[in-house]
Amino acid sequence: MPVKIYLKYILDVAMILAMPVLMAYSLAGETLHEWLGIGVAIAFLVHHLLNAHWIKAIFKGRYPAVRILNLVVNLLLAVVMILLPVSGILMSGHVLVSWRIAVLTGTARTVHLLIAYWGYLLMGFHIGLHGGVMKARMPKAKRHSAVYRAVAYLAFALICGYGFFAFCRRGLADYLFMKTQFVFLDYAEPMALFLLDYFAIMGLTACIGYILPCLLRKGSDA
Repeated sequence: MPVKIYLKYILDVAMILAMPVLMAYSLAGETLHEWLGIGVAIAFLVHHLLNAHWIKAIFKGRYPAVRILNLVVNLLLAVVMILLPVSGILMSGHVLVSWRIAVLTGTARTVHLLIAYWGYLLMGFHIGLHGGVMKARMPKAKRHSAVYRAVAYLAFALICGYGFFAFCRRGLADYLFMKTQFVFLDYAEPMALFLLDYFAIMGLTACIGYILPCLLRKGSDA
């Protein structure tokens, strides 16, 4: 396997693991949050450089529903990954304090909070959109086996069920629609439980991102 492919896998896994920790914010420590945010921003930039062929192909070929969906999600993620580090820098209190602009701190905090939660869900959805590619790389006999299908359905049900429960328990809808502008964290809560919930939420959106293209393809073939 080429080094470029290995690097892409490492970057993707690193970003996936880092995102729930970033959502922990104060639980993980504000300094770690800022350093990790810088690292994810750099990883995202490298990710796009390694996938430059996708950018070059934007204006080529036909655009069925699934490709349009991919394009929209990727463009929204690009906007998110520009606004997050910019807003983070404007209100930095530890790593890039000299770049902080006090008069913009309030606005930057509001934008950062809103974009972080929408971006988190988009990231999970983006992962799910590539689930078909990962599935295609599995041996055909394994993909079509009854055991594999049963395990896959059970895993989908558990992830979606617990992910939805975690989404409601953590009150993400309040942050997504700006019903509150402050994040409420339980500092007595074990970090592992927080991360479990957020990984489950990412898993829920990934499952949706995997299922939706399947439905769109079936609709176009009908």
